Formats: sequence, C-alpha cells, structure tokens
Amino acid sequence: MKTKSARTLVFGVAAALACSMASRAASPEQVALAIDQGIAWLVAQQAADGSWPAAGGSEAVAGTAFAVVKLEERALELGYPSPFDDAYPHKDHVVNGLNYLFSQTANHGPGTGVCFTTGHHETYRTGVAMMAIAGSQDPDRVVAVPGSLVDGWTYKQVLQACVDYFVFAQNPDGAW
Repeated sequence: MKTKSARTLVFGVAAALACSMASRAASPEQVALAIDQGIAWLVAQQAADGSWPAAGGSEAVAGTAFAVVKLEERALELGYPSPFDDAYPHKDHVVNGLNYLFSQTANHGPGTGVCFTTGHHETYRTGVAMMAIAGSQDPDRVVAVPGSLVDGWTYKQVLQACVDYFVFAQNPDGAW
C-alpha cells in the first residue's frame, strides 16, 4: 500500500511541476523576439575588419567563425535560399566575417595545408573556421580577399586544404 501511495504522490508532484512550467513557457512570439534581439546584438558586435573579437581579442578567429555560423543558420531558418541572398539583411555580416577568416589563413610551408593563424590553438581555430566556411553551403564560391593565402580559391578548395592541414598536424599517437 505504501508503494502505491508514494507513486501517487510522485505523479502528483510531477504533474503539478509540469503545469507550473507550462504556464511560464515563452510564447512563440516571445521566442522570435528574443532571437531577433540576440541577432541584433550579435551583428552590432562585429568589428570594422569583419571579425567578432573574443574576450581579450586572442580568439577572434573562433569568435568570428561561431558568429558567422549562427548568421548562416538564421538565414536558412528564415527561408532564404542562402546566407548570400541579397535580400538577407545580414548577408554583409556573413561576407565580411568570412572574409576576415580568409585573411587569417596560414600554413607551415609547402604540403602542410591551410590553418587559421599559427601557434597556440591553431587546430581549434581551424576546425571552427571550417564550420563557418561549410555552413555557407556554397562550395563553388570563390574567395576574394587580396593578399590572403587562399585568394581566388573556391570554398571547397579551402576546406580540402584545411583537411590536408589536419593530416599534417596529427601527432604520431593520433592526437592533435
């Protein structure tokens, strides 16, 4: 008898909590407004060079890549065929962010692929930058960043060169 009573009590508490939480849930309109406000805040943080400087500026490549990924995803969520659609209000933010990333490409010499800045955390930055490039969903788009290591390359070629970098950078024990 005690077991049935305990189950009833647990079920009752769970049902009361569920009802309480449901009454406090945000409406779809409130969620949409919060997303719009978040995107507005995000784009206002973009620097003149196209980057989103991270805390202290040490990880601007990663911060920029994450911001670009979010803006690319938002374009698709809103039904634009591409984040490069002229009608997408944040197209220029995406383009400027990607161009900043391409301006940060580097390598360790012939046959080493392409990474995003050398030194501490380069595999992390390269992986995150790859997400932003692939998130554009435009592999045939051509990089137009004069002076960049990858100027004139397609996005697909840049991504392949990044994969080549990961092959180069892998440690003998399999780690990076």
